[in-house]
Amino acid sequence: MADRWDGPTTITSGTVIPRNALEGLPLYKTDLRVTKDIRIFKSLKGSLIGEIYNVFNHANYASFNTTLNPTNAAVTAVFGQPVQNTANAYIPREGQLAFRLSF
Repeated sequence: MADRWDGPTTITSGTVIPRNALEGLPLYKTDLRVTKDIRIFKSLKGSLIGEIYNVFNHANYASFNTTLNPTNAAVTAVFGQPVQNTANAYIPREGQLAFRLSF
């Protein structure tokens, strides 16, 4: 976490933590789309579509612990770590299939 912290190395009681001193982790999202066009009639064409989002299933977090407590070491120990719940994380790997007609 120290490589993502741009603030003082020691924070004394009553000190204001600098705004935007903690940088989050970068987002890694790779998506894939495969399409196959099929001619059905002279002017009617169908498309089979398959899409996968977050192909490598990389964990991407939207929120980080930003609480410090001088009397509770357990709270301070997780400072800067990602919040581990699904409400504060981006979508894991998922996919969808589609069929489209055009004429």
